Amino acid sequence: MNRSSIEFQRARRRPEASRDGPTGGRRANSRSMTNLGRATEAEIHSQPMIWEDVLRVFRQGADIGLPSPDAYEEIVFTGCGSTYFLAMSAASLLEDHAGIPARALPASEIILSSQDRRPVGPRLLVAISRSGSTTETVEAARIFRERLDADVLAITCHPNSPLGAQAGDILSAEPAQESSVVQTRSFTSMLLLSAGWITRHLGEAPAKELRNQGEQLLERHGPFFDRLGSEPDLQRFFILGGGARHGLAREAALKICEMCLDDATAYNTLELRHGPISRVNRESLVIGMIHHEHAQIEAQVLRDASALGARTVALVDHLEGLTLPGADIALEVAGAVPDPWNLALYLPLVHRLALARAREKGLDPDRPSNLSAVIQLSWAG
Repeated sequence: MNRSSIEFQRARRRPEASRDGPTGGRRANSRSMTNLGRATEAEIHSQPMIWEDVLRVFRQGADIGLPSPDAYEEIVFTGCGSTYFLAMSAASLLEDHAGIPARALPASEIILSSQDRRPVGPRLLVAISRSGSTTETVEAARIFRERLDADVLAITCHPNSPLGAQAGDILSAEPAQESSVVQTRSFTSMLLLSAGWITRHLGEAPAKELRNQGEQLLERHGPFFDRLGSEPDLQRFFILGGGARHGLAREAALKICEMCLDDATAYNTLELRHGPISRVNRESLVIGMIHHEHAQIEAQVLRDASALGARTVALVDHLEGLTLPGADIALEVAGAVPDPWNLALYLPLVHRLALARAREKGLDPDRPSNLSAVIQLSWAG
């Protein structure tokens, strides 16, 4: 397959379907569509530049007082919503690259579960929050620090925040601050900070290569994902990924839900066969976020979905020597960017798809339905 191809191999009949949005309104006209999600659009396209800025700041302060992962018996990553999915990817990265036991928990689970059990050895909480003001995450950090006498490392775009006050150490993604409600560049930037902290012993992050590759992906393949997001016959979205890519798949599905109000779900890649595939049909798009070492096995799931009429896209770190017959489109996302840095490159194209689909439906992703940028709660005690 030509990896630069941007057209699906199989032509499919488009069903007669209403183009009305979920609220019953008609599709927005072309002029008003381009005015929707202007902040989100700018933040999506600025990601490669912001990555370089964030990693430059990280490099300058990487050796100043940050805790070493191997100093702890257990490391817990936490967040809410998008940052919980980031925590999932970071925990998987830590186990894969450092062999240190790690797990990810939603901050609410830390608050609601019994905290009477003390760890046998040193314990670290890595608390992730874009705003640094999310109530559950700040409270989880307080519980770990005060009740469990554990260390807290905060990853946030707002270091001078309540979460920053609870943390002994901070990884700051300040250049990635956002005005849109939905997280795009903040997520990928904080993901890169997580990778940088976990793999400090491997040397400097390839910041320039990341920026170049990110800009090339958006320029070369962004228009295809715009068109894909505008397809009216696509009604169900399945995002697949294993290991550290599973958290990315969860985040990608959430972006489609938030921006477009569409039915989007994420699964570990091979798990699609175990029940969810019953919902796959000709109105489905299945996107696989794939690592080259597992590509032949994971692409078989795309083949199964394709046989049911679904459109299938494989986002693979490296395609050299690979043939993926189950994918209508196979794109190499990493270029010269090695693991784990190339994880950030899986998301911007899905961001483009979600933005285009929101505009097609007359929705404004800058202000999604029923959402706010920060969730702040009043606790009864």
